[in-house]
Amino acid sequence: MIGFAQGNKESYLEIMNLKGNVKYIEESSYYPQSKVITRDSFYYEPPYRGYFLIKFNEDGNMDHSIIKNKFFRGVFKVRTDQYICKYNEKGDLFEKIYSQKDFFDINYKYTYDEKDNLIKETSFYKDNSPMQYDAYKYDAKGNQIEMSSYYEDDKLIYRKTYEYDTKGNVIRENSFGPYNELNSYSEYKYDDNNNKIEKNSFSKDGILDERTSYKYDKQGNLIEEKIFKSNGDLKDIRTYQYKYDKKFNWIEKKSLSKSNSVFETEVRKIVYYEDKDENNYPSWDDLNYIAEDIILNVE
Repeated sequence: MIGFAQGNKESYLEIMNLKGNVKYIEESSYYPQSKVITRDSFYYEPPYRGYFLIKFNEDGNMDHSIIKNKFFRGVFKVRTDQYICKYNEKGDLFEKIYSQKDFFDINYKYTYDEKDNLIKETSFYKDNSPMQYDAYKYDAKGNQIEMSSYYEDDKLIYRKTYEYDTKGNVIRENSFGPYNELNSYSEYKYDDNNNKIEKNSFSKDGILDERTSYKYDKQGNLIEEKIFKSNGDLKDIRTYQYKYDKKFNWIEKKSLSKSNSVFETEVRKIVYYEDKDENNYPSWDDLNYIAEDIILNVE
């Protein structure tokens, strides 16, 4: 949610399915004591909490975000990430600065065509040397039909192409490798509200690998996710329970496993532009701010 470019014209609020003029959102993720969590070779000691804070501008796009996680590399540490976004007069994202405290900084810059479609996202190291870039192509309706990722020397990393229905929903996604060979593809189905209700994943030879079905509540939030093996047997099921605020944005989300036990709880605090803001949030105008005074609550 936080690290992607705006390849479409949806605001961050729309992508996150947030309603109203949201100014801030704080979210904590909690994994209970009974679970062992692994992610990207980092080992989390339950109970574990992750935290992020996002400030949105009045157009519904992200201005700043701070992310904190406790992870293990020999000893347990708290990692702090920060994103700062800048927009032009049209409201298009043209620069994003990503900082990981005491580790590295990456600067993303964005280029648009005459129709205001994002056509290039380039990432740079702190010394302004290029890392890699993503290039985008569109059809006559403005649908993104191709995304290609390249190293700084123009060698292809991977490529994806997309096909759409008449409502602008992606119905097929093709994934290609560094030699432009088809690796796999997925096909999607939608309900009358344009919610994705089914995903079928195939190998490059057209053999079904996995099928996933989705169900939603009336607020458009996912409440059930079923994963089936290629032979049709149920592989896994996850269900989601929500509590909502006055604008029907969820402020608590519980994720339940196949055995109906809670394996993750996410809690939000949402502040709207029309609210009286009494929160002690940081000075967002300080570009060097790295969230040192925000405490990660790890119980």
